[in-house]
Amino acid sequence: MPNDHRYAVCQWAAWLSGLCAVPLHQGLPASLLDYHIKDSQSELVIVSEDLLGKLADVRIDQDKIIVIPELMEESTLEAAKKALSDEQHFIFKLRDRDAQIVYTSGTTGSPKGVVTSHRQIHAQTAAVVSEWALTADDTVLHHLPLHHVHGIVNALMAPLYAQAKVRMLPKFSPDEVWRELLREDSTVNVLMGVPTTYAKLIDFARERFLSSGEKASIRDLLQVKLRLCTCGSASLPDSILEAWRELTGHMLLERYGMSEFGMGLGNPLAEEGRKVGFVGRPFPGIEVRISRRDAYSKGGLKTLIQADKYSTRTIEYEEGGNGDLLIRGPQVFSSYFNRPEETKKSFTHDGWFITGDIASFDGEAFKILGRSSVDIIKRGGYKVSALEVERALLQHPEISEAAVFGIPDVVYGEKIVAAIVTPKGLVLSQVQEFCAKHVPPSSVPNELVIVESIPRNALGKVNKVEFKTKLFPNIKGVDK
Repeated sequence: MPNDHRYAVCQWAAWLSGLCAVPLHQGLPASLLDYHIKDSQSELVIVSEDLLGKLADVRIDQDKIIVIPELMEESTLEAAKKALSDEQHFIFKLRDRDAQIVYTSGTTGSPKGVVTSHRQIHAQTAAVVSEWALTADDTVLHHLPLHHVHGIVNALMAPLYAQAKVRMLPKFSPDEVWRELLREDSTVNVLMGVPTTYAKLIDFARERFLSSGEKASIRDLLQVKLRLCTCGSASLPDSILEAWRELTGHMLLERYGMSEFGMGLGNPLAEEGRKVGFVGRPFPGIEVRISRRDAYSKGGLKTLIQADKYSTRTIEYEEGGNGDLLIRGPQVFSSYFNRPEETKKSFTHDGWFITGDIASFDGEAFKILGRSSVDIIKRGGYKVSALEVERALLQHPEISEAAVFGIPDVVYGEKIVAAIVTPKGLVLSQVQEFCAKHVPPSSVPNELVIVESIPRNALGKVNKVEFKTKLFPNIKGVDK
């Protein structure tokens, strides 16, 4: 569905019917749309009239497709409002039933479906409303994709739960976002985004708002008009945070979350309590642990520190140390759809979800240091599986070897580099065009390096850290 009222109507129609919703990304190639539909065992595909062409190459029976017109009749919208009003307590009847499956790339294999129940989505939503003090007086400007928990839970469900307004843009456009922020009659006071969107807004402003007087006027307006600007889904460079503060008078609220549990950690609502480069403390209901791999501990992990929103228990942790970040709470997902073994491996023996991120704690707040796997690239708010991109590259008849990894980038957090062995001298545009047929837009490589060979160890594995350092010796990691 497009980013407008039809998405919410169809989402809630599915839920009020006791069904499970599977949001699909508009930019996916037909092969992945087909995979998501088949893997989730979906019985119906709901598509807007203007996006019907996206299903042209998807193998699905026509009688399983419901087409929603571009303009919904007023009677349909009134019926939807009445249904929501009559069934406002439905969550208590359906709370333990599956509500949603969101697809996310795993570190290995095909994309996995993250299953969440109504109870879990309610917990995720209520935590955001509480932590960010959303009320009926707020208006959120929504420009985020609606196949991702950032766009679904944070920017749509949480404000609606708080009876706030949501102003939806069809997609992110720096021009449209600035127009909405600066429009005299606009009531927008909450903005959510990823580092990439803020970087593009800053660049647009630098090009268009040239005079110091114009910039000062914009700053004076937005300092009063905006109440909250949040940022997450990827590491936030200090340069973007400072440039946004200079431009609007607001310090971005950096937070940390995942498809598997929504929001997990966040800086405080009060700006004076926020720490640059840190992601704050746990959200309401969330507990976190920093653990160390330890063969002598039960489950192979030794807990160093454990915390919730209000308290911290230090067990064996020294400042400056780090370890695996674990999460527990009512927000945490039920399972990976039809993947019992992968679900089991993702939790400790005592029920903590293993995020795959490395974190540290300075006595006040947590900092995310990066992925424990080099094969996960965080580009522009998306987690990209390097292995999936490699698989796509190796389908090209002129590519014999491929290694994919991320390198730091100010705009995207990380950009995707593809190192390939090819006899034909392929160029980046050719590789990008080929990859776009097999992976989502967010997974298409940004840079191409052609090498004579890719170094491997005795087991045939590539040490990507060493390989990346050899190819880019002057690039330092981002300490976030």
